[in-house]
Amino acid sequence: MLTFRQLEDAGEAAVRLISETGQAIINDMARRMARLEGVTGATNWQALRLELLGAARDRIVSELSRMLNMSERRVMELFDEAVTRAVRENAESRLPEDCVRRVHVPAGYQGRDPDAHAKRDRLDRVPDRAR
Repeated sequence: MLTFRQLEDAGEAAVRLISETGQAIINDMARRMARLEGVTGATNWQALRLELLGAARDRIVSELSRMLNMSERRVMELFDEAVTRAVRENAESRLPEDCVRRVHVPAGYQGRDPDAHAKRDRLDRVPDRAR
């Protein structure tokens, strides 16, 4: 069993690790944005992951603004442009409705194994045969 001191140290270590990870992600985002002069899908994905880790969007934008030497408004515009571009590309890449393949799912299909239902029925009957 852990002592209170060990639990306290573990919590501090976890917070430090999450903080360092968040900063490393922001550093990578800034590197990508500086090199490509914009926001890519990967950069946007990283921002979403940072938010899942608990980082506030304002803090992310503020850090990127400081590191890239641009206004917070400009950073937000770059993210908005990336989202608009992604939506437009997604709309352009959609197949016409008549090209979409319809998948037939057999009745009774219960997962990856199409014979799972029949196998389960056979197993249910095994005790009856043993009598």
